[in-house]
Formats: sequence, structure tokens, C-alpha cells
Amino acid sequence: RIKESHRRGLAISALRSYLFNASLARRVQNDTWDKVLVGDKCTGRGSPTGPLFGEGEPLNEGLPRAIEAEQERRWPTWIQALINARLRYERRALVIRPGCFSYSLNERSLTVRFTLDRGEFATAVLRELSDYTDTSRPGTDNRFRSHQ
Repeated sequence: RIKESHRRGLAISALRSYLFNASLARRVQNDTWDKVLVGDKCTGRGSPTGPLFGEGEPLNEGLPRAIEAEQERRWPTWIQALINARLRYERRALVIRPGCFSYSLNERSLTVRFTLDRGEFATAVLRELSDYTDTSRPGTDNRFRSHQ
């Protein structure tokens, strides 16, 4: 139980993201993360969606529903905490498709510009565009390589 509202909000957001990522990871494992399956709910851009657990009924069926039910069985206490926090059950795209993409490159820098929908994060897009080494961990170096 976290009493301070800002910290509680961060914890709830992290928990919800973890559960979404667990469902996405399962779809990555069975190579369906970017495929619309029978029973999927999709975004306006045609991406299959994953769960943001909370109050309400899931909106999907079939294999997509089974993957999410697996998370519900694995993490019932966490999902109940999201329900207790009065969060609505929502869906979020599994595939990010940036809009208005452009870039410029000179000797000193690369500038990338794009738009994203609500709930999509630039860090996820940039992670897919680059290959980097995390220097905050011991035993790593400071190399950065871009994907070709």
C-alpha cells in the first residue's frame, strides 16, 4: 500500500505496463504480435491490441483472449489491484506505426521526427531504430551502432 498519490500512480502505471508487456511478449514468442488474429480487436491503423487490465470485460476472443487469460491466471492479485484502483479495462496497440516520419543527418547528429498516437512512446520507436549498449551496467562499453 502506497499512500503518497504520485508514487502510487507511478506504481500502478508500472504494474499495468508490466502486464501489457507480458501479453505482448507472449505474442512475440508465438510470432503473432504484428498479425491480426481471429478474435483480435484492432486500432484504426489496423494493429492488433493488447490489454490494459482493469475494471470491465475483455473485448477480444479466441487465441488473443487465451493469451490474456494466461496473464490473468498468473497475476490475479496484481490485476485485482488495478481493479481496486478503479482503472478501466482498455486496449492498446501492439504495433506502433509512427506518422509523418522524417530524418536529417549531418556530421554531428541525426535528427528524427515522427508523430505517435496516445499511449505510444518515442523510446520504443528509437529502440527499434538503433542498436546500442547500455553503459549503466558494469562491464559494458559505450558503442552505438545504427541499424542499416
